[in-house]
Amino acid sequence: MKIHHIFLILCFLPKFEACGESVTSENSCRIQKRETERINRGKNVMLGHHPWLVKIRFSDGATCTGTIVSEKFILTAKHCIKPRAAPKFIFYGHVHTSEMNTIKVKNHFYSGSDIRIKNGHIGTDLALLELVKPLKFSETVGPICLSKTGRMMENETAIIAGFGVAFSSAVFRGKPPSEFVVVPDHNIISFHVAEAQSNCVKHLPGSECKSVQESEFCAGGQNTGTATGDSGGPLMIYRNGRWIQSGITARGRLFIKKDAEQGYIIFDKGIYTDISKFCDWIEKTTKQNVLCSEN
Repeated sequence: MKIHHIFLILCFLPKFEACGESVTSENSCRIQKRETERINRGKNVMLGHHPWLVKIRFSDGATCTGTIVSEKFILTAKHCIKPRAAPKFIFYGHVHTSEMNTIKVKNHFYSGSDIRIKNGHIGTDLALLELVKPLKFSETVGPICLSKTGRMMENETAIIAGFGVAFSSAVFRGKPPSEFVVVPDHNIISFHVAEAQSNCVKHLPGSECKSVQESEFCAGGQNTGTATGDSGGPLMIYRNGRWIQSGITARGRLFIKKDAEQGYIIFDKGIYTDISKFCDWIEKTTKQNVLCSEN
């Protein structure tokens, strides 16, 4: 007589109603980690840890990352949306695309006038996607907070997340876009004062990255950062017990340095759209469906 063993895994995920709340307990479900590097030195996200993260698929097959900011709207980068490649589907509700739900995009909105450059839209690189029907919030689907004072403060660190291509620090070559949502192993560096911003920007190759506007900020670090496909994804800070989206991945560069001991070291210097500068536009465009808090 053959005996069959059935293993039942119970995952207790609390239900959240407010923005910026996520599962942090080690008792929550963890998706099995694969033998790949994500983002740049990234690691897979636990189910429910960042329930606002979505993958956006466009009519030409391209993908970007976005965030749920209300039951009706997704926040992403404007440069992801091309004239002949409108956003078509949103994948949400899980950390792996094969397990995600899908919903169609009804409309999209740009912020202000833009200056078109090769790799983005200087100063106004954000967009809102309106969904065909409202999302149902649960322990794995929920909005991130926006704040009028959400710009990073001195000595504050942040994390990034997305579905972008992966890079190996040993061999600098791209891999296919990630099917897992991932965050880097280490927090990206915080910026402190104007001098620190200048130091960050001066390391950016390419003239399009050197003219950082007041509505943007620069951040990055060694062996951690964003890549293609992470565009539109969040730069997040944890403040007062909730997650706040401070920035949107806009543009930047990955570059390498040869090191005698470590081989090749990957550096990332990125430019992020400062969401706090666009709160009035977001609230007006969504007809108050999305609100930025005062703190």
